[in-house]
Amino acid sequence: MHQQHPSRVTRRTFIKSIALAGATLPWAMPRLARAASPNGMLRFAGIGVNGMGWSDVSSIGSHPKVSMAALCDIDSARFGEAAKRWPDAPRFQDFRDMFDKMGKDIDAVNVTIPDHMHAYVALHAMRLGKHVYCQKPLTHTLWEARKMAQVAAEQKVITRMGNQIHSQIEYRMAVRMIKDGLIGKVSQVHSWVGASGKGFVALEAPPQKSDPVPDTINWDHWIGVAPMRPYVNGIYHPFNWRAWKDFGGGGLGDFGCHIFDPPFSALDLTAPKTIVAEQEGMTEQRWPGTSKVSYVFPGTPFTTDPVELYWYDGGRQPDRALAPQMPAGQNFPGAGSLFIGDKGIMVLPHVGGPRVFPQDLLSSWAKPDLGSRHHWHGWVDACLSNDTTLTDQFAYAGPLTETVNLGLIAVTLPGEKLEWDAPNMKITNNEKAQTLTTREYRKGWEIS
Repeated sequence: MHQQHPSRVTRRTFIKSIALAGATLPWAMPRLARAASPNGMLRFAGIGVNGMGWSDVSSIGSHPKVSMAALCDIDSARFGEAAKRWPDAPRFQDFRDMFDKMGKDIDAVNVTIPDHMHAYVALHAMRLGKHVYCQKPLTHTLWEARKMAQVAAEQKVITRMGNQIHSQIEYRMAVRMIKDGLIGKVSQVHSWVGASGKGFVALEAPPQKSDPVPDTINWDHWIGVAPMRPYVNGIYHPFNWRAWKDFGGGGLGDFGCHIFDPPFSALDLTAPKTIVAEQEGMTEQRWPGTSKVSYVFPGTPFTTDPVELYWYDGGRQPDRALAPQMPAGQNFPGAGSLFIGDKGIMVLPHVGGPRVFPQDLLSSWAKPDLGSRHHWHGWVDACLSNDTTLTDQFAYAGPLTETVNLGLIAVTLPGEKLEWDAPNMKITNNEKAQTLTTREYRKGWEIS
């Protein structure tokens, strides 16, 4: 059979290859039948209910057709506002125990927990036929991102990633402008965030001590798939886990799925062909304080061929000289993207409206009415109607997350240009890099 050249793989054929792979793998379980919810309600269980978890659970729970079936958090001291709002909802520390006892009464869940446990929990839920809303980045490793997309397709569940700005008018308007050809074909995108990969704890290695685990925390379940390590107050739970390689992805892992979202949506990007990175300050267990990642993607109808995508974090930004059309005295925002087209440029702040230069490009463009969207309620509506057109599936979030994870692999091997064969999930020129597409799972917490 004729094999399509990798540089010409389209988004449709790339996503189709993911779905077909999921349908033929031996671990793909048959979809479990879901009974209609009583009274047309979505019976929802929150997994991770504090911090960003509270944002997700409260936003989903505000939908008039959502009933709160249960609440789950490994730290019983963090039920807080969720327990006050839904005092009758049963509470659990182990999501598996929750499904064992209440699975027949649950239609959908959120997974708003540290990155390293996203895939373990979400895959379990999807294989039980539950709809899943999972926080960004979709997964901690590239292999997990591919697996999540495959299982979602196999189980035919309704899925959405928590890149909520995807639904806001600012990003949607920028996508529409670019797809309408306002700045012409795009040759380069530069994306950045000020956040450092080191987070808020200035440590190069784990502290050589341990603290008593609070009675409220199930530390074994918090560690989950990662290698066991001692509990230390304030170093990992509840927030600073993101800077540690075993649990998070530093600045790129935290913000990449947000800030790369408009380039992926506007340009129909699929998967990069090559990736190379530079960084400063990385240690064996910690992400670097600053990094730059350079990707080359195959062209699309909205770009030149190839098209380049650059990532900067930890205070780095693209050279201001890349935007000569921007008026003197104006600088790039603290986070966002610069799109360089053959007619003009767009500066898109992270959570801000697009700015197009030269501004006279806007004179002949009819601004559309894109309406409003609620990121969480849109997922609920899709779950209730079983309408995949109302939400953005893991078929989109998976490849987006794979790109972020490829960047993290390149950051781990700075200066080495990696060649990526997306359909075969293979870094073809670097065996060490290929081993980093997955991880070794702790005994008893394996993912298959």
